[in-house]
Amino acid sequence: MTMFPARERGPARSLVRIASGTALIALANWGLGGWITPPEGEYRAGYIVILVALLIPGLLGGLLAGMTGNHSRAAHGSLAGLGIFVLELVFGAVGSGIDIGTVIVRSVGFTFGAVAGGYGAVRLAEYLERRRTAGIVEPQDGETSSALLEVDGLTMHYRTSAGWVSAVDNVTFRLHRGQALGLVGESGCGKTSVAMSLLRLIADNGEFRGGEIRLGGVDLLQLSEDDMRDRRWADIAMVFQGAMNAWNPVYTVYDQIREAMVAHADPGLTEDQIRERVAELFELVGLNPEAMDRYPHQFSGGMRQRAVIAMALSCDPKVIIADEPTTALDVIVQDQILKELKKVQSELGMSIIYISHDIAVIAEVTEVMGVMYAGRMVEFGPTEEVFARPRHPYTYLLLRSTPSISGPRRPLAPLEGEPPNLIDPPGGCRFHPRCPFATERCRHEEPGLAAVDGGADHRVACWNWTEVPVGMPEEVTA
Repeated sequence: MTMFPARERGPARSLVRIASGTALIALANWGLGGWITPPEGEYRAGYIVILVALLIPGLLGGLLAGMTGNHSRAAHGSLAGLGIFVLELVFGAVGSGIDIGTVIVRSVGFTFGAVAGGYGAVRLAEYLERRRTAGIVEPQDGETSSALLEVDGLTMHYRTSAGWVSAVDNVTFRLHRGQALGLVGESGCGKTSVAMSLLRLIADNGEFRGGEIRLGGVDLLQLSEDDMRDRRWADIAMVFQGAMNAWNPVYTVYDQIREAMVAHADPGLTEDQIRERVAELFELVGLNPEAMDRYPHQFSGGMRQRAVIAMALSCDPKVIIADEPTTALDVIVQDQILKELKKVQSELGMSIIYISHDIAVIAEVTEVMGVMYAGRMVEFGPTEEVFARPRHPYTYLLLRSTPSISGPRRPLAPLEGEPPNLIDPPGGCRFHPRCPFATERCRHEEPGLAAVDGGADHRVACWNWTEVPVGMPEEVTA
């Protein structure tokens, strides 16, 4: 079972790294430095040799201070060098009896070595990142395309005063490069909990109970908090539900997008490069770049939603999660936003996960879809196939309760009953209390996702999927 690693504090961890680098340089000072220039003052080497010799331990100390997991902090190496510089000047000049010229040379050697080590950490981190992502390249002609995002058996529960809520229970799916995947279901079925789990932004009372989330072959659940923070926005980003409340009202839209880029994109970007990038993003999502310096309240609802999309794109992520991206927008603006998202996906070739309770949205913008009920994935397959031949009773009844503007007119049938209490869910299939096709087996045995008609693409978690009618008959009573 994959368990969520202990959360690490970023600032505390940084201080430990800086202190470790400083300690390494100090040990080298007492050892190598003491051998070259002993307290009695008999120099064993000239200033140039001392300078070069002490650059090496300074470099190693700065490298140690600069590295945080697999991410670099060049400033950490500089801070370690500054610390040893002060210590050397104070204790070397005051307490060792070594002449001031040697003290300064040693201080400069250690300090410049540490600074170089800090920036060497940047280059090393970039190399490690290239090695780590080397496996997620586009397949050559004739090769089988591998999944970019693989979710296997994801299980996440919330602790409440009444007990544990099984919000996500053994969810499995694949997302390929350039693919649009939809998650649909009633409110409270676990769609947003899956999305927040992918970003590891669950509430403090949430706990991962099992499963894996592999992005480019790396299990995100096994990364430290610092490493996961580095991957958010850079590798996987989110268009949050409710653009009206997604912005800080006291900062301009540009300042907030800039903050995301400074924190997660190339740290070497200049101010001009950032402004140019934001202007390009505004044009990509249909906004006037001249509006970037306005405050959120000066944007309409549709403009705010487009700006949220621009922010999600700011660091060129591999995967974007769009959680109810058209909430609170009128139908005309909804259509415009969906078209913008489809255009962005097509132009940039990125993968998108759409989350919605609106089946029409999922039908319009996705290629594959998953239907969730009570925290579980009950049906998964090509969108066109699922809409044409739903095999799970829940999917079938959900579609019957939705009007069609393109198909023949038919009476709508309400989906009777309510989703179960996930603190104490029913045994067996969780849908059986509302299912018109339920049998005794459904009440006691939990079905797993199995292929429909022998095909691997369309899968359903139901013992009686062959009983679900093909098409939309007049009456189905639960």
